[in-house]
Amino acid sequence: MAELIAFNVLAWLWALAAFRHYPLLLGTSLLAYSLGLRHAVDADHIAAIDNVTRKLMQEGKRPLFAGFFFSLGHSTIVVATTALIAATALAAQGRFAEFREIGGVIGTSVSALFLFVIAAINLFVLRGVWRAFARAAGRGMSRG
Repeated sequence: MAELIAFNVLAWLWALAAFRHYPLLLGTSLLAYSLGLRHAVDADHIAAIDNVTRKLMQEGKRPLFAGFFFSLGHSTIVVATTALIAATALAAQGRFAEFREIGGVIGTSVSALFLFVIAAINLFVLRGVWRAFARAAGRGMSRG
């Protein structure tokens, strides 16, 4: 446990030193860290580690580092994917300037359409709830 705390303190000292002139990056680091802590206890992660631990125990092995290796593999994939996305974005940065405005209009239109569809669905649900409430209230009044 002490090693884990020490590693986190060292990581934050490094982040403070590296991003001292870039408060946006420091804030982004804090957000990523907190979301990562939340993501670490997602049910699928707990289940995967639990399954591996149980399997190793059934085989008579000690699963001391199952969680460590799971997190190491997961982190490696996340870092590699992030690097790939950053490299792709950097390579394509100047090539699609003419599509920026069109993409903005399309993105806004799709978002607005989605919100209108959700609003319509909510109105149908509200109508059903209202009718059910009116029927229930009508039954209650006739009994009294």
